[in-house]
Amino acid sequence: MPDYDTSSLDGEEWRPVPGFDAWYEVSNLGRVKSLGTSRGHRPRILRQAIKQHGYRTVCLYRGDSRQRRISVHRLVLTAFIGDCPSGYVACHHNGDASDNRLANLYWGTVSQNQHDSVRHGTHRHTRKTHCPSGHPYDASNTRVYRGRWRYCRTCQADRHRQERAS
Repeated sequence: MPDYDTSSLDGEEWRPVPGFDAWYEVSNLGRVKSLGTSRGHRPRILRQAIKQHGYRTVCLYRGDSRQRRISVHRLVLTAFIGDCPSGYVACHHNGDASDNRLANLYWGTVSQNQHDSVRHGTHRHTRKTHCPSGHPYDASNTRVYRGRWRYCRTCQADRHRQERAS
């Protein structure tokens, strides 16, 4: 679909972007469009940059010429759900940072977001297959402490032997 094509997709609903009401709209499917109200620009769907960890962002301009780079998932949630409550962050139900459909987003606590990342397997520690010494994290060599931390049984046994020897 060309950049200038602003026709709606099936089931797509558009809302003004808070703070940029006169210039931009965001859809429940995660698309952002310029209304083309300034300097003879035509309405168009904005290109989204993919930033660190796969999050999509867009550059928005107001009447002044300053640009503001904003995450698309925050735009969708703010336009459709409301402002972010204090202490909350934007979370993705399916763990895919580039999936900015309203059905996939919710405001949640940092703790909820961390639990989601562990559940999805996207948390940096859950992807580790070996301890720093190179021993595998498997059922026979892994000890789980308080349901939260993993320990390598081989390394732990080595540390206990060294403590007893000294």
